[in-house]
Amino acid sequence: MMSGYENISIGKRCSFNRGVFLGASRRIHIGDDVMIGAYTCMRDMDHGVESVDIPMRNQKGNTGMIIIGNDVWIGMQCSVLRGAIIGNGSVIGANSLVKKDIGRNGIWVGSPARLLRKR
Repeated sequence: MMSGYENISIGKRCSFNRGVFLGASRRIHIGDDVMIGAYTCMRDMDHGVESVDIPMRNQKGNTGMIIIGNDVWIGMQCSVLRGAIIGNGSVIGANSLVKKDIGRNGIWVGSPARLLRKR
């Protein structure tokens, strides 16, 4: 399922497995030759929860672009949050959480994702 697809750009020769969700309030950019595993979720916005006087569903959210470089493999059931930048040639292990700039040519795993080793 895709929402906000006018704010989503997808490069050449990309593949998406079953159940990938892209939710873009601001911008999601996916480079060329990217593979995204089943049930991965990318969301460039989160909800505000600061005020106890306003229902959470009515509070303004925060947005931040998501940028996925070229030749990236994102394993199944990963979460990519606002402000994440995944550098060219990186691999994201299954069930990982990416919420920051993680650089190039690394293998990243865990929640939050941490560098396992360079490729």
